[in-house]
Amino acid sequence: MNILVAEDDKVSRIILEKFLSSAGHDVVTVDNGRKALELYGALEFHMVVSDWMMPEMDGIELCKNLKRMSLENGEECYFIMVTAKNHNSDILEALEAGADDFLSKPVTKQILLERVDVGKNMLVNTAEAANPREPTNLLVAEHDIMRLPLHFLSIVCSGNGEEDIQPFAQCVHDLGSFLVKCHIPKEEAYMNRFLDRILSAQGEWLMTVSASSFSRMSEDHERIIETLPMLETAISSFISSRKNRFERERDLVRELNMEKDDAGVDSKLDHIKEVVEDMQRSRDHAIARLREITEEYVRLMEQHMEAEEELFLPFARKYMAEEDNAEIISIFRDLEDEKLRKRLQELGSWTHIPLERRICTHNQKRWVAASSQALI
Repeated sequence: MNILVAEDDKVSRIILEKFLSSAGHDVVTVDNGRKALELYGALEFHMVVSDWMMPEMDGIELCKNLKRMSLENGEECYFIMVTAKNHNSDILEALEAGADDFLSKPVTKQILLERVDVGKNMLVNTAEAANPREPTNLLVAEHDIMRLPLHFLSIVCSGNGEEDIQPFAQCVHDLGSFLVKCHIPKEEAYMNRFLDRILSAQGEWLMTVSASSFSRMSEDHERIIETLPMLETAISSFISSRKNRFERERDLVRELNMEKDDAGVDSKLDHIKEVVEDMQRSRDHAIARLREITEEYVRLMEQHMEAEEELFLPFARKYMAEEDNAEIISIFRDLEDEKLRKRLQELGSWTHIPLERRICTHNQKRWVAASSQALI
């Protein structure tokens, strides 16, 4: 590979060049970040090995500039930060700047070449990332399957509650089943394999940082799973409140019809008004609670998927070897539920229909009325 080394200390620069050249790499060296940036823009390099503390432009600024330049040019720049700094805060600062790896001085030949080989594999994996059978792409594809039902849950929260609740409940059930039985176990399997790979390939420091940085993924899974029974309870409460309202209104009408005396009718009407107002308050409370939990559930899901797609999956994919992906694909197959996936995809295709046209039958059930009113 063509490797650019930026190191202001002459002895360290010569040692790095010697180590890398001995492994067959073409190496160019400079003594500060500014020169490295200019040279990177003029020549083609696969990888940059840079010191942190340098004159004119330090390693952090160099990394940020190179990553920005690579992004603009549609290229991949693998950046290894080499430094005497070794606190967790330093590691995080380097990773946030865009560094792909972090080596503490003094650097041995074996460790340096191992990390360079890992970087080489990552560049190959990145080039193959468009493969639809690659595990992260399979997970993102499942995100896309879930987004339409989530959109459906979101938009139906704006209606007046007079339509059939069953389609909404079925959507929650199918989406929840897909998450618990298929998608979340797949993500957990991928995350665990990633952490194993980090430990074996990169050492304790990146394992610690990654486990801390991406613990949110597992926490999100727990919160999503905890929200599901709350949502189902809110649906049951709404159904119960509406059923009680219909039954009570029927009984009140029957009592009113049996009243013969005008004074009794007036008294009964006052009583009916009070009862109806009380039932309306109960119904409004049930609807508000259902909307609140639904909005929280949709928000959790959308934020979680976005964080995975923008942060975790692109980062993890670079570290996964071919054998890791093969193992993960095998696990994915064992966790697959084709019937559940198909049911969710059918629901997703149905939610694509404009609201005003949604008169259709799904499993012999009426999904929505002809009006633009939502279900609840």
